[in-house]
Amino acid sequence: MIPPEWLGESFILEAERLKDINLMAYRHEYMGEPVGTGGEVFPNIEAREISDDELMMRGDYIFQGLDFGFAVDPAAFVRVHYDSRKEEIYFLDEIYLRGWSNVKMAQEIKGRRYNHDFVICDCAEPKSIADLKDNEIWFARGCYKKPGCVNVRIKWLQHRKLIFDPRRTPNAYREFSTYSYDIDKNGIVLSQVPDKDNHTIDATAYGLDPVT
Repeated sequence: MIPPEWLGESFILEAERLKDINLMAYRHEYMGEPVGTGGEVFPNIEAREISDDELMMRGDYIFQGLDFGFAVDPAAFVRVHYDSRKEEIYFLDEIYLRGWSNVKMAQEIKGRRYNHDFVICDCAEPKSIADLKDNEIWFARGCYKKPGCVNVRIKWLQHRKLIFDPRRTPNAYREFSTYSYDIDKNGIVLSQVPDKDNHTIDATAYGLDPVT
């Protein structure tokens, strides 16, 4: 066993924090156990009511993300509050629709008075970002991507408590709570995550890009 003094205080604090919010991830990352979790990616979810009063209390440290879509894949917008002291992410609102143009999405964001905060989008669609800016979503911009960033962002989200009110963000709650690792033909849970049914997950990752 490695002596604790070799690891350093920050390493130990991070391990203890992860143990509190995501025991399975702690056992896998820090104890080296091949945990059999059934493949769920985000066991660190809390589902409860977020009252109107609490919603107003969480009106700062707001992050917004948008994953573009149209026909088969929906466009997904999420608005979250990040409490960095407690390492908690509160899901406050969502827009999740198929068949909407960028103009209609911009109108909906503006109608909810969310156009005064940054909206961080998939950087692979600069034309769509330009459409938002042309329709008064002035703070729309692309996220930063580099090789391996998907897994980095997934891991970052796994290390925080994710708090949902399923009435306010039903699609985000559904996607996060059912998102699972791929499983091979022998029933072995693989390390990669599927690129499907993850629209609000991508939108969340984009929105939190400045702090990941």
